[in-house]
Amino acid sequence: MDNHHLYKWGVVVGIRKDIQIIQRLNLPLSLRGRVVALDLVLGTNKGKGFVHRFIGTYAPWNPGTDTGPSSFWQEIARLCNEATYSWTLAGDLNATVSNTERASGGTDARRQFLQFLQHTRGVDLWSELKPERSRLQDWTCKAHNNRSLAGNIIDRVVMSANCAVEADIAVADKSYDFVQMTDHRAITATLFMTPDDMHATTNIPVDLSEFSTRPRIKYPSKKDKTKFEQYSQEVDKKLVAEKLKDQPVIDEQSFVHQYQALTRIIVNTAEEVFGLARRVEWRNTTISNPLIRQLKKKLRHIGGALHLERKGRNALVSDESRQEYEGIWQEYRQAGHRHEPSLRKFILDRRKAVFKELYHALMQEVVSRAKTRDWRRMWLALNGGSTKRLVNAGEYIGLPTAVNSHLQPGEIMTEPEGIKTATCEYLSDLYHRNQPPEMEKPWMKTPSVVEVRQRVEKDPFEWPRKADLADFRAMLRRGNQRPAPGPDRWEKWCVKSLSDDALQLVLGLHNYKVINASFPGSVKDMTCTMFQTESTDRPDQLAWHYAFELYSKLADDVADTPANYLHFEEKYHTGDSGGNSAGSTNEGHNILFVISQVLRSKKPSDNLCLTKRPNERLRLSGTTRFLRRDTGLRPSKRNCRY
Repeated sequence: MDNHHLYKWGVVVGIRKDIQIIQRLNLPLSLRGRVVALDLVLGTNKGKGFVHRFIGTYAPWNPGTDTGPSSFWQEIARLCNEATYSWTLAGDLNATVSNTERASGGTDARRQFLQFLQHTRGVDLWSELKPERSRLQDWTCKAHNNRSLAGNIIDRVVMSANCAVEADIAVADKSYDFVQMTDHRAITATLFMTPDDMHATTNIPVDLSEFSTRPRIKYPSKKDKTKFEQYSQEVDKKLVAEKLKDQPVIDEQSFVHQYQALTRIIVNTAEEVFGLARRVEWRNTTISNPLIRQLKKKLRHIGGALHLERKGRNALVSDESRQEYEGIWQEYRQAGHRHEPSLRKFILDRRKAVFKELYHALMQEVVSRAKTRDWRRMWLALNGGSTKRLVNAGEYIGLPTAVNSHLQPGEIMTEPEGIKTATCEYLSDLYHRNQPPEMEKPWMKTPSVVEVRQRVEKDPFEWPRKADLADFRAMLRRGNQRPAPGPDRWEKWCVKSLSDDALQLVLGLHNYKVINASFPGSVKDMTCTMFQTESTDRPDQLAWHYAFELYSKLADDVADTPANYLHFEEKYHTGDSGGNSAGSTNEGHNILFVISQVLRSKKPSDNLCLTKRPNERLRLSGTTRFLRRDTGLRPSKRNCRY
């Protein structure tokens, strides 16, 4: 594009997180780099929404001819006229509507801008709301070398005729509104939008996705080990005061009540006794390289040369500054300058040129680091590294603020309950599954399976079973002692430090969850397990189906669950070390190891990926390591074959 600079101009449009964006429009080549066009959904007090198009613009000072195929304002007019209902255009339009807004020049841009307003029936806010504006008070752009007090009014906001019922525009001319490294002043415009429903009013919801997470509980140092005993005693006092020991967990209501009470007591007491950990303060990385350091050094010496020129030969400056002064003096004499410009003006021009070189060097280094950082992230992800940095870094991603109605096509829902209902209906239809057909299971009649069934009938395996206090202490001793807490801010080491009486209450919650296979309250199970298989054999598919059924019935994220399943296998010999059974034994092993791997997960975001090639056994990475670390069992030969 003509008349542009890589680091001088561009368009950035910021949209609040509680305003739903439908799409970012594809732009023709003549508008790329100068225009950002978005379709937004604005809600109303009726629970509905309407589409509004916002166009952020940096118009060129030479927008092209009136009849040219790439006329800037013709393309902008097309975007505005194609809007569903209303539109707004804002930015540096580099155009005026009268001679009072610009001292001279800009006649072609003015003529095309006025034609744009006529073709789109647009309303210029400066003309409509500020007829008394002047270049002296309301200027939005003034060159740095402009010695007069007047500038130009070229930053504008234009809206469609049906856009707003009330609007306002002004220049941000306060001292705290100053924007450095630009010859423009910011403008602020307020529009009270008019919805397509004449009986409704626009209602922008409060941003519910913004919240601040509190820091974690501070783990005491070695010299503060006495705080553990103090913490345990304080918790016991509060439990006695609230009489939680006299309130057994017998149903969901009592579970939620005791869980909330324990959460409040444990977290508040831990904050009082241990305090909160300090957040890591990231230091701003200095942008530097050999060229940047050399230019900064040269600027210091030029400053010393200016001081030497002003104070004379007796000024106290470094030897490098004197050498810089002598070099500039020689260049000044060789250039033939006698009186105009002066030596001081010559040095100032030299310093200005070095500042420009430093600016370009800094920008090139910033762009180079950004490209290298993005390339490194992608390279690490492609080579098996973490993809966490490639996803949205927000702490919370809520439901959208506007969705299409599932029952009434073309209608936009913005009310929270309507959004929730429409989302549930959409997902229910998307993931609707038919009941699997009835089919024969010949492998269930094989000798090995029949033998296992007979042993189980004679000696049933007890499940689920309650854990006692010793078992629960053993569970807490396993694994990472300081994992990241959940939304309730329970720290594992805080629970581990409780007395037996207090831990008995936590154990009651645990046993209720295990026995009833549910976790009442607002905490939802977000475990997402991924299975991948290339085999089309029917027994394999049934094995996955059974694995999911068993997981949904028996799942619980405690440390001893995998051990129970492995104990079940060891007790009833469901495996076949000799490999005599071709179908049932392999499928039984598959189910048990799938469940063990799934249930060992401590984090809801963990994904498990299993692959099976045609005519090959199931491949499950990490099984041997898992058996040693989480269960203490040494894998047998038949376990290792997976």
